[in-house]
Amino acid sequence: MELHEIMDEWLAACKSTTELTLSGSGMERAQIKKLYNRANISMPLFRLFGAGFLENVEKDLANIVNPATPALQRWSRTRRGQAGRRNLRSMMKIYCPELLNDFDATVSSRGAWVRENRKLIKRSLKTGEPPPELTVILSESVQTVTNLEHLKVAIAAVIRSKYPLGGTAAQE
Repeated sequence: MELHEIMDEWLAACKSTTELTLSGSGMERAQIKKLYNRANISMPLFRLFGAGFLENVEKDLANIVNPATPALQRWSRTRRGQAGRRNLRSMMKIYCPELLNDFDATVSSRGAWVRENRKLIKRSLKTGEPPPELTVILSESVQTVTNLEHLKVAIAAVIRSKYPLGGTAAQE
């Protein structure tokens, strides 16, 4: 469920980013600042003291899909290996491998889009002029947002089918 919630937060930030990219050049400074704080293009000021939105989301997702081995289990090679195999990635590989592939592809494509375009979008917001390749940037953004939405729906469907709350038990 935590994975679904992180995807939901990221999706909201992606939509803010698309809105900011689309209409940021005609907005007032206060509106731009409000949207920029919710967007996923924000960057850290200093790499030593923090990370941008994208880096934080990727770290959260990695901690959920591949959590670190508990400290007490790190001492034993056997227990470390067992704990390393008991994670969400392993479960998804067994129960829903196509969802795992979609997850990896979607997260990496959105991450790549943000890394490629965040400086360009930030520069266009400062100058007030849209970037020359605005249509390409927006179409790629919309595509990655659509992929994230489909992924979120698929994750919700798996959660509902495997862990029904208050309904009938999952039937296999």
